Amino acid sequence: MQITQVSLTKDIGILATMLKIQTLLPAAIISLCLTQANVAWATNASLDSPKLVNLSQVGRAENKKAIASFEQGINLYTQGDLKGAEAAFRKAIEIEPNYAQAYIGLGNTLDDQGKPQEAIASYRQAISINPKDPDAYLHLGLTFTRLNRLDDAIAEYQKAIAISPTNAEAHYKLGNALYYQDKLAAAIVEFETVIRLEPKSPLGYTALGNALYDQGKIPEAIAHYQTAIKLEPKYPEAHYRLGIAYYEQGKLDAAISEYTETIRLEPNYAPTYARLGNALYAQGKAEEAIAQYKKAISLNPKYTPARYYLGSAYQDLGKLEAAIEEYQAAIRLEPQQPLGYNLLGNVLYAQGKTEAAIAQYKKAISLDPKYAEAHYDLARALYEGGKLPEAAAEYTETIRLEPNHSRAYTGLGNTLDDLGKPQEAIAQYKKAISLDPNSAFAYYNLGVTLSRQQQRDEAVVHLNKAKALFQAQENKEMVERVEQLLQKINSQIN
Repeated sequence: MQITQVSLTKDIGILATMLKIQTLLPAAIISLCLTQANVAWATNASLDSPKLVNLSQVGRAENKKAIASFEQGINLYTQGDLKGAEAAFRKAIEIEPNYAQAYIGLGNTLDDQGKPQEAIASYRQAISINPKDPDAYLHLGLTFTRLNRLDDAIAEYQKAIAISPTNAEAHYKLGNALYYQDKLAAAIVEFETVIRLEPKSPLGYTALGNALYDQGKIPEAIAHYQTAIKLEPKYPEAHYRLGIAYYEQGKLDAAISEYTETIRLEPNYAPTYARLGNALYAQGKAEEAIAQYKKAISLNPKYTPARYYLGSAYQDLGKLEAAIEEYQAAIRLEPQQPLGYNLLGNVLYAQGKTEAAIAQYKKAISLDPKYAEAHYDLARALYEGGKLPEAAAEYTETIRLEPNHSRAYTGLGNTLDDLGKPQEAIAQYKKAISLDPNSAFAYYNLGVTLSRQQQRDEAVVHLNKAKALFQAQENKEMVERVEQLLQKINSQIN
């Protein structure tokens, strides 16, 4: 059985990947996290006040008692008394049945009480009374957004814009819905319109920065976050997003500074502590990072990314039982999310519980058959257990799903070599090296296989390359192993 890269460095590799949430989490999780973040921050932004009825429209009612009930509903809603607000809005409607704004207010209270279908009916009633008022379309669109009915939401926002083309809030909400659909170019157009209409609002700049960030245009995104902060130094989301961008650039001190400022401005937002923990961990400050992950969990016990980060940190420190507890907690919170099962499998594998690990990897794959990393981890566990044909099949599936997965080619090479197919193995090692020229283990295993095939001169070339890479990694164990093998080959040549 040949030496695999993952057998010596798998834990570190997992953590390095984990610290970048966008590469760790499947698209569904990313979308959820982004949605939660925008909802949490939006309440601080002047442009986006989705739950307040436009008080300038009060005058559309003629009955003073209806107006009084409507204003009472607004006040109670603002105070968080949803039942009281609902009763007041219904009273206003009872007095004046064609009071469109009262229907909007009623829709807001119903939506906030978890009754979206009743809210939708109320907004549609407002639209039937006054189809030229953009407000009801905006509120209806927001409810659709929360239901993840984004196409319906976009249609409502577009109706609002058709009625009021200079309505910055409508453009902002439309941009967000497009952003959630990953239609970044279209979202950017809307956010640029928001900036043109409201050049002093930080919201448009921050949203535009988010879309540019997702396009990989990190410097441009940073510039827009900085503009937002210049306009509103106390706007926490801009600091938070700027921290993420700095982290992506490897500017850890700057990222930590922005996360710290975000916490000062908004101390109860759990994701900021998790992000701060990631930056600290990347600086080698594991214990400080763990403290931040725990703080995030204390603020929001259901925030699963913090569980994943904390579990990975524990795993890297060798605290495997503690890591298992965190991954199991994540699985309880999100039993349909394959990530938790795969990470749990990795810990069990590290404990030498190969069969238990295999069961977790298979569970992850059953939930997401296209989860390439789960197929890869299953393959290496099967290989470790001597189930070579099954391992070869899983490595092959990994490559089908992710053709540039260099470690899968190395693993497949190891498996084929052990199956007595050295020439096929050599081809796989060379493919791995073409994808990752710094893969020390691919060079090493290629050298081993070539040596066995009596291709000693070529083997020496690749083993020397492996030795240089292991030296750069300060992997003394592998350097010594390569040197011993080179000595043996040289004695055979001489």
